[in-house]
Amino acid sequence: EKGTPIMWAYIVIKEGINLYFPGKGYNTPGYDPRVRPFYKLAAYKKGIFCGNPYVDRLTGPMLSCSTSLFNTQNEFLGVTSIDIRFRYIIETLLEIPDNSAVKETYLLDEKGRIVLRSSDKPKKIDVLKKTHQGFDLKPFPHAGLLQAMRQGESGYLEDPLLHRFLMFDRISTLNWYYVAEIKADELLAPHEENTH
Repeated sequence: EKGTPIMWAYIVIKEGINLYFPGKGYNTPGYDPRVRPFYKLAAYKKGIFCGNPYVDRLTGPMLSCSTSLFNTQNEFLGVTSIDIRFRYIIETLLEIPDNSAVKETYLLDEKGRIVLRSSDKPKKIDVLKKTHQGFDLKPFPHAGLLQAMRQGESGYLEDPLLHRFLMFDRISTLNWYYVAEIKADELLAPHEENTH
């Protein structure tokens, strides 16, 4: 009744046959799901992997979570995966409404690279160039935060040169980080007292 964050769920076996839910098809000649970012993310590996954001030709920017399938002899069979739309993640997890002190929020992967930021929603992405490859993820530009991530910490850092605070919290299920960039002058500004 309320919908789901999952846009697609699918299985791709190592021979290249794929099954999508809800059903969809590609009329691209030579289409091979095994070269797509969601497949490469987990193929032949143990565990659950999220990342390799990419553009789906039909629905736009997506974030995948994938895992490999193995038989009882531990032989690789293929990959199963789900996709979540960028817009859903931004609107439900990254946007902080009615708070002018928050400049921007981010999801960083385990390497400290920016997977997604709250300002990504209005951006237009060149679908044709990105369909068969993941995005080039840039590292978060703050050495102190990256060092704190390597130590598994959560907390905040002050950046006096840029007049900001960086508040960060580890997402233990992924070993990712949620980061909020806060404008120091607005955060520390005195609030008017309610006189009524």
